[in-house]
Amino acid sequence: MDNYPFTIAYEYLYYPLGPADCRPKPQANPQAQKDPAMALSSLQRFARMIAPYKFLAPYCDFEGNEQLWEFDIPEIKERMGVWSHGEQVLAKFFMSLWQRSGDHGFDFFEAVATLDALDIKKICAWAQDPFWP
Repeated sequence: MDNYPFTIAYEYLYYPLGPADCRPKPQANPQAQKDPAMALSSLQRFARMIAPYKFLAPYCDFEGNEQLWEFDIPEIKERMGVWSHGEQVLAKFFMSLWQRSGDHGFDFFEAVATLDALDIKKICAWAQDPFWP
C-alpha cells in the first residue's frame, strides 16, 4: 500500500482516460451501426429528413437521378408568407441546408423558441452529424 498514490499517478500519466482496455474502441462510423440512414447519400438523407413536412412537398422533386433532384427555393420564398411561423422557420432551415449557406435567415434561437421538441431534436441531430446535400 505504500506505493498506492504513485500507482494512481503513474496510471493517469500514461493512461489519462484509464487503461486502454477500458476505452471504447474506435469504429469507422459508429452512427452507421446504430442508424441505417447513415448509409444513405446526403441527398437521400435530406429527402428523408424533409419528407414529414407536407407543406414543403410541392417544392421538392426528389425522383429519379440524384443529380437532377430539385428543391425550389425561389418558389418557397414566394409562398412562405402565408405559412405558420414554425413552418417558416423550418423552411429557412431546409433552404439553408440545401444551399449550404446562412443567407435564408435561419436562427437557431428562434427555432428553439418556436418549434416543437421533435423538430428541435431533428435539427440538433443534424447539427451533431451534419451533412450537405
